[in-house]
Amino acid sequence: MSVQHNYNNFCKPKLNKLLSALKLDKNYIKAEGNYLYTDDGKKVVDFVGGFGVSILGHNHPELIKEMTTTLQSNVAINSQCSVRSESANLAMVLNEYIDNGHNYKVNFSNSGAESVEAAIKHAYKVHFDKVRREYERITRILNDFYYKVEREGIEIELPGEENDLIDFRNDLDEYNLNQFESFQKSPVIAGLKGSYHGKTCSPLKVTFNKSYREGFEGLSSIQAAFVDHDKPQRLKEIVNELACEFYYPVLVGSKVEIHTLKITRVMAFIMEVLQGEGGIKPVPEKTLEQLAAIHGELKIPFILDEIQTGCGRLGSIYSYQDTALKSIAPEYITLSKALGGGLVKIGATLIRDDIYDQDFGILHTSTFAEDDLSSKVAIKALELLKANDSELLKRVNVQGEKLLNGFKELQQRYPEIIKNVRGKGLMIGVELTPLLTRSPFFRATGKQGVLSMLVASYLLEYHNIRLLAPLTTMLKGNPGKNRMSILRVQPPATITDEEIEALLSSFVEVLDIIQSNNEYLLVAHLIGQELSAEQRRSPVSMDVKWPFNEEQNHIDARTGFIVHPTKVQHLIDYFFPSFERYDWSESAMKGWWNNIARFLEPVHVKRNYITSRDFILENNLVFVPYLPEYLVEGKAAYLEQEVRDKVQDAVTIAKELGDDNIPVSIIGLGAYSSIVTNNGITVNDYESPITTGNAYTAALTLQGMMFAANNVEPPIDITQAEVSVVGAAGNIGSVLSQILSLQVGRLCLVGSGSSTSELRLKYARKTCLAEIIKAIKTEHDNGISFEETQLQGVGRLVYDLILNSEHSQQLRFYNDLLEQSDVDYLSKQLDTILSNNHAEQYEQMFVIRSDFSHLKSSDIVVVATNSPDEELIKPEMVRPGAVVCCASVPSNLSQSFEQETQNYLAFDGGLSALPEQSEIKFVGMPENGLAYGCLAETLILGFEGQNHSFCKGPLSSEHVYQVISMAEEHGFELGNLKLNNNVLLNTKDSATVNA
Repeated sequence: MSVQHNYNNFCKPKLNKLLSALKLDKNYIKAEGNYLYTDDGKKVVDFVGGFGVSILGHNHPELIKEMTTTLQSNVAINSQCSVRSESANLAMVLNEYIDNGHNYKVNFSNSGAESVEAAIKHAYKVHFDKVRREYERITRILNDFYYKVEREGIEIELPGEENDLIDFRNDLDEYNLNQFESFQKSPVIAGLKGSYHGKTCSPLKVTFNKSYREGFEGLSSIQAAFVDHDKPQRLKEIVNELACEFYYPVLVGSKVEIHTLKITRVMAFIMEVLQGEGGIKPVPEKTLEQLAAIHGELKIPFILDEIQTGCGRLGSIYSYQDTALKSIAPEYITLSKALGGGLVKIGATLIRDDIYDQDFGILHTSTFAEDDLSSKVAIKALELLKANDSELLKRVNVQGEKLLNGFKELQQRYPEIIKNVRGKGLMIGVELTPLLTRSPFFRATGKQGVLSMLVASYLLEYHNIRLLAPLTTMLKGNPGKNRMSILRVQPPATITDEEIEALLSSFVEVLDIIQSNNEYLLVAHLIGQELSAEQRRSPVSMDVKWPFNEEQNHIDARTGFIVHPTKVQHLIDYFFPSFERYDWSESAMKGWWNNIARFLEPVHVKRNYITSRDFILENNLVFVPYLPEYLVEGKAAYLEQEVRDKVQDAVTIAKELGDDNIPVSIIGLGAYSSIVTNNGITVNDYESPITTGNAYTAALTLQGMMFAANNVEPPIDITQAEVSVVGAAGNIGSVLSQILSLQVGRLCLVGSGSSTSELRLKYARKTCLAEIIKAIKTEHDNGISFEETQLQGVGRLVYDLILNSEHSQQLRFYNDLLEQSDVDYLSKQLDTILSNNHAEQYEQMFVIRSDFSHLKSSDIVVVATNSPDEELIKPEMVRPGAVVCCASVPSNLSQSFEQETQNYLAFDGGLSALPEQSEIKFVGMPENGLAYGCLAETLILGFEGQNHSFCKGPLSSEHVYQVISMAEEHGFELGNLKLNNNVLLNTKDSATVNA
């Protein structure tokens, strides 16, 4: 079993899938200095630096020596609850580097998140004790007041309408208790927007990115209040607004006045001076100046998170001391990452001694913290940073300046690609623009934060350079909102000029590829294609085939429609037009895309404008990245839910394209987005009405089939014809069968052959009986006798069997049919009667098959499946002269039918002609004024002004008849009968074709 297989099965399967899709799933088996070594022998220069850990490089020899010597001395590592001499030495060293005149007690832990957790716990306890003591003091004041008045018989005038002293006291007591509990149950920590402080429960609450937080919000009662970088004064307002207000009585003469004691619920303010996961963003110096100025008057502690910025990463042991915050003495400082020298896991929480709670060292302990081994390594790491007059710390600034200036020069050369270069020391971020003028693939990945990971993949593949993005940029945020595409550059202090130059020159190569709109060159290695150095360094420039179209000024209504690529070629045509100039494998592309699509979000791809009778409708296409095979093939439940969530996100994006004046009135689910959401049932439609489009697809399929039957030579008499419905148990196939049962001579219901296929087909047969029963009841209600019936085909035969029988059970059933309103009950009863009394005739009227053997005898074959198989129905399966109509997208009709047009009339059904020569322009969409029925249904409902979900869940014949009526009202009609892009029959011209 491979290492990758083990990691996928037992460690972080989804992360590993992402790394695998990007070929970042390397197994590094050795690390030394500035390099990592893979198990296949590659030497990779590391600009990630353990996300800030490896400031001294990998496996620094002096740290190895310190660690080895310590272990060889049989140091007592597990001696908890004793005097830990080395941790005491480390605490003393950490204090030596602070120059604000205060000493700090140090609480050691094993990670950065634990360091922050300790600071928050301590801040809460200190503030809780303060609030509790004030509450107790106020309660004593209230109690003393009550007994004084009672004991001395003082005549008093209570405030407001109060007239009972006991009620007055109880009301104040209850109010003050509620105020006290408001802090106890919902304490507040303030932080900066963009912050990240760790993934344990408390730090998570003050991490700004909601994608990290939202799945765990209920685990902690901490309330976070975030402040904009450019509005630090807002912190004062928060401290004042989020407060407990205790009331207590004061006797003034004979009147009782209510006085207020206010104490904030904000227990601390936490911040980084340079935000790492938030996008490598330095907090502006002006902001730091203002925070330093108000620190004293706020009277709340500051927690300075130096986990990533401290211990040398920005050129100092404590980076805040190089900023305007040097003027304050922060109450808390947290450290980790580089503190362990890249070898040991250690964190530290420094707590200013004048606020230190003496019980904290007993209440908050850790089994593995304070061990001598970690402490000695950390001391040695600090010594190395400060050695030779802080030579390494100075080098951090020198090499950091070279990197920063190098990337800024690239920003000047490529301003349309590099949006910003920022950072300090050896913590630099390169942010890419949303690339709105580039091709759709670059636009989408740039907007979603994926492009930076693709760049990292390219640099690793071709140049053995390791960069990464903050992982937060790969997490879903608010659907449709921009996420930064940013690369974080955090090499060791030992990085050389040659290595910096190699990074910058290789970055130019990938920038040229993006500049040229050449998607192929960026992803070729991910689909198994080899590129020469010449191809990479001289990229062929490609035109932007699908520029983002601007919004039209005047419209009357808006709709949304969810699409996805139904063929790999459609994906290529839209996202990867550069592929047409190179060699590529469809199977390799499909495999890669099915892996990476899991990490791509839906994207708004196109606006189209449709006109009917001077009414202009804007339709917005929102693209879900999955191919059909991924959507319908068997998968784990969590993957099914992921797919449904992504469709839901697409619906949200479509909804938000509207505004207060013209909202998106309805959103259609195209192709398999309807199937995977159980015909829209799992979609939240309480804000945005939806429709599956199945009704008009079914209507157009029926109309196309009828038109074809009338226009072949010789024409097919529907009432005598045998019709097979492939996919009869599906949502569209079932309703097609129901309607056809009233018209055709014989109906064959064909299923998939699955274990439940026959059972589902028998249920579909019962729904056909229900449709026949409804038709009979309608005729009876309208005074139409059996002799005058309009029923034809199977429906007429069933009617005849019901009436012309000597079975007493059947005679009773006819009376029930006329009196009973429960059609479902009646259809079950009728199914039993026909199965028992007329089995042979019943099986002749309704043939049930779980294979395609019966297609050979059918006059008409209607295909409406969920299968993505583009060769499912082949010419040799059906009889010559048959009409074959397919409503499935992608089509299930074999391309062989294109060479058999003289023998079969096989066409893709469900196509509508749009009104007034309107066009829907997008890859995979029909051309020449045609639209798929599902999209046409959405447009029809938009013109109709529909404001509630229309076709959701099980489809009914009533839906079909309703949408036909609406379509006629707004100028939609049956489109030409086509196979692929070839017109077989013009519906405007009733001339026949030979078949």
